[in-house]
Amino acid sequence: MAAVKPKLDEQQLFLPYEYGAIANSCLTSSLLAIRKFDDFFKDKKSRHDDVTVSDFGYQPSNILTDAERKDINKRIAHFTTAMEDAGNESWAIDELLFRLSKPLREFLTFLAEQCGEEDKGEYFEISETIRYLNSSLELLRS
Repeated sequence: MAAVKPKLDEQQLFLPYEYGAIANSCLTSSLLAIRKFDDFFKDKKSRHDDVTVSDFGYQPSNILTDAERKDINKRIAHFTTAMEDAGNESWAIDELLFRLSKPLREFLTFLAEQCGEEDKGEYFEISETIRYLNSSLELLRS
């Protein structure tokens, strides 16, 4: 059975509200995930059960600048008066993802190097994740 490729007419080029809502949801969840990784790599523990890189014997680092973190907090993560401008905000999401990718790959490489003979399954999963990250970055760059 051949794959059917949908055809777009001129009216469909103007995305309806649902697509805008989906794009906004994706952006919001991406920014919140980047903030979570920033907490993880920064070694920021808000609660006793938070997990950070130091729990694995790895050195902390920053992903976000203080201004970027504040913008995500004010415009996305918390109910603030700054939220009303969030829809007009331009986020450099590709740049943030590139900046996250380097420490993430380095951390995953560090974990892979810690794997012993009994950890072959975990080593494979980490290696596959690193490979996926590398290929995703190549797609973003093109």
